[in-house]
Amino acid sequence: MNSENRMPDLDPVFADALRGALVAQASVAAPRRPARRRWWAGVGALGALAVAGGTAYAVTALVEPGGTVVTRLAGPVEVTRAGTSTVELGPRPDGATHVELSLVCLDAGRFVLEDGANMTCSTEDAQDQARRLAAGEGAGMGWSVVAVPGDESVRVEAEPGARWHLVATYVDETVTAWATNANGDTYGVANDTGWPDLVSVYATNGRVGYAFARDLEDAQGGSPTSPEEAAAWQEEREGKAISVPVYESDGETVIGELVVGG
Repeated sequence: MNSENRMPDLDPVFADALRGALVAQASVAAPRRPARRRWWAGVGALGALAVAGGTAYAVTALVEPGGTVVTRLAGPVEVTRAGTSTVELGPRPDGATHVELSLVCLDAGRFVLEDGANMTCSTEDAQDQARRLAAGEGAGMGWSVVAVPGDESVRVEAEPGARWHLVATYVDETVTAWATNANGDTYGVANDTGWPDLVSVYATNGRVGYAFARDLEDAQGGSPTSPEEAAAWQEEREGKAISVPVYESDGETVIGELVVGG
């Protein structure tokens, strides 16, 4: 039984990578956001880490404990423009906490938003994204920003003549609570609150289960105290595969494994 509802401190490099993987989760209801939410994500030198989905669109039953329920509160604002331009979003609906954004490049170049998010596209990238957009497939970069009262526009900076496509939607994002099993272990997905004891993952057999956060930490060699120690660990484990047990939410019933590295 763990007396704290968070995992031990992780190596910052590993923690950032793992958090990125867990936050960048897929939602089958949000095909326009593949760059942020995906079913599979890589975690640096640790290889492929399969993390289960932590986002649902207005259907709480579909989201993992600790995940985010997104409710769209207005119709999307969708524009195609060239060069630097400001897109007006209209009045912010009551209850809107974020603006969901999806940016697609249609020409080569660098595209920058005022919140610092940016993407650089080659000619091949732009052609592929234009094709995917026309086919109704996920394309470009997707994320969300806090909806600030009084700020009802989004500015995109681009080179003169460089075309881009933006979709912006007012949404409410609500982070759900972690669940707790009979042993007192929290389980679900990582979020801004921290880490549950049992982290939702995909096992190599395709089943969704939970891996202990402490096991994930052990699999990456503990917490290096210096860049040199971290580099030595990476060199030592390069090419090696480490198996982490995957459990039911009870933290006792093993249903598979998660292979880190290799």
